[in-house]
Amino acid sequence: MPTKPANRKNTKPAKNTATPSNVSALSSITSEDFDKQSEQLAGQERTAKLQLASKKVEGVLIKGQEQDVKNTALADRVNHAEAVRGVQSQTMAQKLSQENNQLTFATAETALKQESLNIQKEGLESYNTFGRDMLATQKDLYAAKLQAARASVQNFIASAQNEAAQLAGEVIDV
Repeated sequence: MPTKPANRKNTKPAKNTATPSNVSALSSITSEDFDKQSEQLAGQERTAKLQLASKKVEGVLIKGQEQDVKNTALADRVNHAEAVRGVQSQTMAQKLSQENNQLTFATAETALKQESLNIQKEGLESYNTFGRDMLATQKDLYAAKLQAARASVQNFIASAQNEAAQLAGEVIDV
């Protein structure tokens, strides 16, 4: 049979070999020793629980720090986006203001042109009225001249008839 080396450790759990001598050893423990051991075990348990809670808190803190970093990065992105939007809206406001100024200028220019056209229209209407009055005056003048010319022609005809009559020997009194 092979023999086991003496320095090799046994990895199997030890079997509970409680014998009457072990029971007597346990019965020899006083209540004070039992209370001390129980307090030590309770203290070890509390320490283990605190360590576990501490690790959990550290994990939460680490996760909280990670979340803070993420929140800070998100806030930075939001601030950057708001700044970009602010610049864009300011640029748009300037552009709209410039377009509004151009429209105001164009409106003023159109109003000036309209006023100029109204003045020209009034001038033309006055000129047309004056021209109509002049035409009416000239018409009346030409009508008077025509009347005078007719009278002159009638006088000429009458005088020619008188001369013809005188030449013919007849004297007609007019």
